[in-house]
Amino acid sequence: MRATLRISIAGLTIVSGLMLSVSGCSKTKPDQAPPAASDSSSEEKTSRKFETGRQVLEAMAAAYHRAKTYSDQGTVRQIIQSGEQKVDIKKPFQVDFVRPDKLRLKAYEATVVVDEKKLSARIEDLPGQVLSKPVPGELRRKDVYSDLVLYSAVVNTFAGPPPQVDLLLDPKPLSVLLQRAEEPVLTEPGTIDGRACYRVKVRYLEAGPATFWIDQETLILRRVNMPTLGLRTAMMQELGGEVDSISLIADFTDARFDAEIPPETFQFVVPAQAEVERHLLPAEAFLLGKKVPDFRFVDLEGYPVTPQKLSGKVAVLDFWATWCGPCKLNMPNLQRVYERYRDSGKVAFYAVSLDQPDVTNEKLADTLRQWKVQVPVLRDPDQTAVDFHFTGIPTQFLIGPDGVVQDLEEGVNPELAATLPEKIEKLLAGENLYPENLKKFQEISRRFEKMVLGQSERQTEEQSAPPVQSAPPSQPQTFRRTLRWKCPDVKVPGNILVLPQPNGPPRLAVAEGAAGAIAEVGADGKLLATHPITLDPKQELIANLRTAADAKGNRWIAAFASGYQRCFLLDKDWKQVLAYPPDALEHRHAGIADVALADLDGDGTPEMYVGYWGVVGVQAVTLEGKRLWTNRSLNNVASLAVGPPDAEGKRNLICTDGSGSLVSLDAEGQRVAEASVPDYPLSCLVGAELDGAVQWCGWSIPRPDKTAALGLTLTGKELWHYDLPPGLPTKPVDKIVPGRLSPAGSGVWIVPGPDGSIHFLAADGKPIDRFNYGAAIQGLATVEIDGRIVLAVAADDLEAWTIEK
Repeated sequence: MRATLRISIAGLTIVSGLMLSVSGCSKTKPDQAPPAASDSSSEEKTSRKFETGRQVLEAMAAAYHRAKTYSDQGTVRQIIQSGEQKVDIKKPFQVDFVRPDKLRLKAYEATVVVDEKKLSARIEDLPGQVLSKPVPGELRRKDVYSDLVLYSAVVNTFAGPPPQVDLLLDPKPLSVLLQRAEEPVLTEPGTIDGRACYRVKVRYLEAGPATFWIDQETLILRRVNMPTLGLRTAMMQELGGEVDSISLIADFTDARFDAEIPPETFQFVVPAQAEVERHLLPAEAFLLGKKVPDFRFVDLEGYPVTPQKLSGKVAVLDFWATWCGPCKLNMPNLQRVYERYRDSGKVAFYAVSLDQPDVTNEKLADTLRQWKVQVPVLRDPDQTAVDFHFTGIPTQFLIGPDGVVQDLEEGVNPELAATLPEKIEKLLAGENLYPENLKKFQEISRRFEKMVLGQSERQTEEQSAPPVQSAPPSQPQTFRRTLRWKCPDVKVPGNILVLPQPNGPPRLAVAEGAAGAIAEVGADGKLLATHPITLDPKQELIANLRTAADAKGNRWIAAFASGYQRCFLLDKDWKQVLAYPPDALEHRHAGIADVALADLDGDGTPEMYVGYWGVVGVQAVTLEGKRLWTNRSLNNVASLAVGPPDAEGKRNLICTDGSGSLVSLDAEGQRVAEASVPDYPLSCLVGAELDGAVQWCGWSIPRPDKTAALGLTLTGKELWHYDLPPGLPTKPVDKIVPGRLSPAGSGVWIVPGPDGSIHFLAADGKPIDRFNYGAAIQGLATVEIDGRIVLAVAADDLEAWTIEK
């Protein structure tokens, strides 16, 4: 499954990018009040005075937790005006709930019912599928959103998930509600259809202000005026111009506590002929293994192309449009494959345009000529493309000679010219592709469910991995190690960087977590300098280091510790120039997971990229501290790696997200590719040039009793795997380190085991050697000194060992 760079074609309903669990819109205009609800709550009414906004929100949360039942007729509405263009969308936002485990949620196109320890759900635009899964124990918020497709239908929408679910089911709803927000402010009260309401204003750091209307008598949430900064930016890109006005409001009409709710409210009827599934499939993936929809397209001469015309051929249908930037990037890849099969009578290629009817055939043909693409063009005058149920372009369907949908590609695939011919050849040989493709979708859904239910790879590591003790020291078998020096002046050494010097031997930069500093150590093991970092020693430390040089050769160093609030940037003179995020100690997040310094846009100046645990995602920051972009579509971004340059010198940032997948972002922060390795959810990825080419090595805990390093491609193909001692490292060490064992030899992977072992693997994964160091490893590096390879190890002490055959 590839979640890639593509353009939404779902009208103007787009994801706002706001990661607020209270997102919502109104069925009324911003200056109108919704009808009042005649509240029949049996809960204790309140008229006490509150002094702060936080007190009001805490009292509201407590009221929802006390409630035995809750019901409303909620709706969401967004109204956007841009010149003569207007977007006006209203959707259901409705919740019925009986504690502890009965729920009916109607949000957007989704209906979710929980009853009798079973969750059932359907989505209107996914006909033919019904979700059914058990809900063991007390109902929790994450049970409701544990299916990937359902999550996308309810959470990744223009207004986000209904806040009632959080308030009713999350034990600490304010920790989510106030994430990345300033302190709530109690403002002047207001009224909604005669009901007096507290008004609490919350300013979110990235999204802007929101206002919560809370009934003064019952403490029920009546309305939320949502922040609109992210939505405004997204709509400006979608509409291609300024946005004149925008409102994003949630109204909870007829909301009440402890009213009787009829039992039939929680009945769920499975539609006739629907398939009941443990995991929903996206609509386009649901076509895999089924006959292609009965489309009718026409070529530029007006001749029809139908499934019957393609019978007996392998067919490639690529959906595109003249205005689609990602399509322009992908078409040359398709052209290369088309040229290979152009004269084959067994394979048909078509570029199916989704442009409006007022776009002429000449415009279509001229656009492809400019893109140097000769793939035959089709149009869709009868709009039969909707039966393919895809939501963005470019999207490509591969159809077998028997008319069965075998494969689909979503977005830009840089390796399409290599991967598509392999698929075509298999189909020509009579093989089926769809079983394996369905398995990939199901595997991604399974991983997502584990992540949401608290079994993400990071949580699995922390909660389930066995405790590890250091193994007794041992010696390598194929080479000899001789102690070269020990540096007692570096206390509690951590991550090690090798810093080449223009005149003289390289130096080592060593994180000193306890001192909050970076030690600079010479090739002889002498401490040359200690460079302190300005941090709060009660709340911060450093354990990991990253480095990159600009076009002038100036070196930059980033220092951080996974799980802590800020990272620190130092220039070539070891001067601290940045602590980021600057306000993180006041507005805390779930913690930084990884940092990368890289020049993705190829302008000669690196930027700093920060991946976060939790829901913040990935941020790009200039060396001066200016935030360039945030991509919140990822969570639990465990590691960051930098891809190879393309023909223009640009690179991608490859992120390991909470599902164990690899997600590639371009220099603008847009998703351009996604891949996963079957059976090996990744929590770390490292790339390095070994054997004259860039190789990739990942680290995974596929189950609590198994830990592995593996070689892979960026498309998710496993090349090899190597089993490590099971468990988690007890120290914050880099899990994979590229290095060398001889000055003229090939590069190797050096992998520290959680038991203090050190493993040396060839580029192809073949074991070279291993030995037990006798203590938990905190840093590793190899460096050439005086024509010999030296292995620097940070454990209880900082030591260096000469490596010889």
